[in-house]
Amino acid sequence: KGVGLIFCRNLDFFSLGIADRYTLITVYHPVNKKSFASVTWPGFAGVLTGINEDGLVLAMLVSLDSTSASNGMPSVMLLREVLENAPDVDFAIQLIKNAKRSAPVNLAIADAGGNSAIIEFTQNQVAVRRPEKGMLYCTNWFVSDEMRVSKGDDRYETMRRLAEQSYGNIGVTETMNILKAVPMSMINLQSMVILPKDKALYLASGSIPATKC
Repeated sequence: KGVGLIFCRNLDFFSLGIADRYTLITVYHPVNKKSFASVTWPGFAGVLTGINEDGLVLAMLVSLDSTSASNGMPSVMLLREVLENAPDVDFAIQLIKNAKRSAPVNLAIADAGGNSAIIEFTQNQVAVRRPEKGMLYCTNWFVSDEMRVSKGDDRYETMRRLAEQSYGNIGVTETMNILKAVPMSMINLQSMVILPKDKALYLASGSIPATKC
């Protein structure tokens, strides 16, 4: 529908009565690095969801398929490093591969040029998934053959089914409707659609589930 690649994500995590009420969009201008915006909270230095000045956008989904390692870079700081340095998806993949990684992560990533990937990584392994029929899906479990441990839940298949039903006719509204179908309702803190080419962000937050905001 003329908007280029559409990137969307639900952030599901425990609010503790605080996190759902204090979402911020913070713009950083680090010296001699790329400026970037992070959807975050007061005092949170790392990145869970963000976009940089080149239109590189990423979102971290913790994988429940493996255990963490204590001697690597915290994943939220690794993602900040990616936004500060990477102009596109391929550059970001190399940064992730070369990093001293820690927690198991599904990283959804896309750029203004229309490239996208899901980077599944642990301390010891990295697998990269590319789009099929122009679409990618990601939840909190690994999907690639070399990383998969469990079957996860039904959110992945729900997203895939709804996207394929609207194949060739997916715009911002249709993407938002897909997000509304798959939140973990009791802990859905943020829901967003990002357009890398336009550097535009549609964000719902402030109550739980955010998809109903």
